[in-house]
Amino acid sequence: MIIPAALRAEAEATFARMGLPGRDNEAWKYTPTTALSQGGFQPPPAEPRPATASRVSVKGLVADLAFVNGVCVARACGPARSLLEALPVQLGLIDAHLARLADFRDPKLGALLALNTAHFPDAAILDVPAQATPEPVYLHFHGCATEEPTVYAPRALIHVGEGAVVEIIEHHTGSGPCWNNAVTEVIVEAGAKVTFVRIQEQDGDTFHTGATYVRLARGARFASFDFTCGAKLTRSEIHVALEGEGSEANLSGVYVLGGQAHADHYTVIEHKAPHTTSTELYKGVLDGRSRGVFTGCIRMNAGCSGATTRQKNPNLLLSNEAHIESRPQLEIKHNDVKAYHGATVGRLDEDALFYLRSRGLDEDGARRLLTTAFVGEVIDAIGIEAVEGHLRTWLHGALGGSAA
Repeated sequence: MIIPAALRAEAEATFARMGLPGRDNEAWKYTPTTALSQGGFQPPPAEPRPATASRVSVKGLVADLAFVNGVCVARACGPARSLLEALPVQLGLIDAHLARLADFRDPKLGALLALNTAHFPDAAILDVPAQATPEPVYLHFHGCATEEPTVYAPRALIHVGEGAVVEIIEHHTGSGPCWNNAVTEVIVEAGAKVTFVRIQEQDGDTFHTGATYVRLARGARFASFDFTCGAKLTRSEIHVALEGEGSEANLSGVYVLGGQAHADHYTVIEHKAPHTTSTELYKGVLDGRSRGVFTGCIRMNAGCSGATTRQKNPNLLLSNEAHIESRPQLEIKHNDVKAYHGATVGRLDEDALFYLRSRGLDEDGARRLLTTAFVGEVIDAIGIEAVEGHLRTWLHGALGGSAA
């Protein structure tokens, strides 16, 4: 038994009662779920196909854990364990934290959490000891359809001990008509520092709904980088609670969309303690008839005196038919705070294009160079060379360059 049967039953009943969110749910106002409800998605077969696990991977990194359709199929000699392997020695950690942050009982956001909790077959468990500084941890989740459309439920539980420093890569790939419904919980103890990179790089006929929940203790620091590089429909959520005084969260993201792709990034940052700090920088590049949605909700709760937050969401439209909905939301319940936000939507600078063309670049090359520079600010800040190289190579191909 991976988790208590009663919890699974409660999650199953919760999803049956809630159903998939519709347009009447404000958090899902601009993202339709019809394709999910009418897609005929079925659970995957019991036996995964290990050969597909590394079809797309970050060059230069070996996956600590590799999953296919939610089931662990490979493990390297690193600190991460699959749930079944970790259960005997880390039962206390699992009981204390699994399904605690990601509360499927929330009537506004809990439906997909409930679906995952009811059906995940395995999970990635990472417990970083206090003061440890391990090598980057790479978790690779791959999905593939078989005879019929497949829905699978990747799950991860990450606990970072006091004063530890760790870099974590969560990589989602997939092919065929499949729906990846992922949930990750991250607990960061006092003084710890986490860099968390999430790459959604599924094929264009897949669907992705993912939610990451994070809790920061006193003086903890959390930097996330969220990249949407594929899928027909993407919904990526991150919820961060700054519960300890002096904790800090820096959230960054990039979505590069073309064709008729749809990507919805939904972020929630809650300042619950004094002198907490948060920043957000999400950048979008949209071409074709693609559609992007960014919602950045920041809550400054009573008792968070001296808290500061900054949020930016610049977007670049490469097509007259591309569209973006940018929705900054500030909920301030304390006077002694500072909050800034800004959202922009624009096109490539014609003067810059003219300058580059006057220096010998053709129009496509000039556009590609400016677009790469626009996104590069986020990629260059990651600090993990293999990941930065992987994303630059993908971006070069996505913008029409030859394979690197």
